Amino acid sequence: KNPQYKSFPEYAFVLRNYAELVDEYDKSLIMYKKAFHMFVKENRMDLAAQVLVSKSMFLAYKGEMKGAYKALDKAVSLKEVRDSHMLNNYAVLDILSGNTTVKTTAYLNDAILLQSDPYEKTITECNLLTAYTILKDRVHAEQTYQQILDGNWKRYQYQEFLHIVYMDLYFYSNTFEESELAEES
Repeated sequence: KNPQYKSFPEYAFVLRNYAELVDEYDKSLIMYKKAFHMFVKENRMDLAAQVLVSKSMFLAYKGEMKGAYKALDKAVSLKEVRDSHMLNNYAVLDILSGNTTVKTTAYLNDAILLQSDPYEKTITECNLLTAYTILKDRVHAEQTYQQILDGNWKRYQYQEFLHIVYMDLYFYSNTFEESELAEES
């Protein structure tokens, strides 16, 4: 709330992060826009692209898929988004828009191969598990499930991250358990 802080480039990080937490849709979009323009002004196109990726996911979770794809396309056009993030985020948009296909799993498998960060790799594996589960590809889903379980993800004691992992593991387990129960009856 200190107006002097708004002149520092670091304030753009605050805006981007806070935009994800605010319950007011329009306020979030304004914060994303301000953060984007602050990073552009500082010639930090890599960080400006990250803002657009965050905005894309925000819009996707609000059900605005057209805007989500548009924001991600703009981020990619800045040529500052790592290939692994680009593939992962396009796949997530496919999943959230109900268009999960074999192409989605191909994007995610490629993203995993390109990942060097174990944290990001785990998130991408979780997205892959979700895609295989949606496609009812039990063999690949089981392999991915086991990959995640065997990973070292529990070292990250970050609540949002752990929530993602546990929810995707639950989605897999619950989906295939329900289909087994249906087959038995």
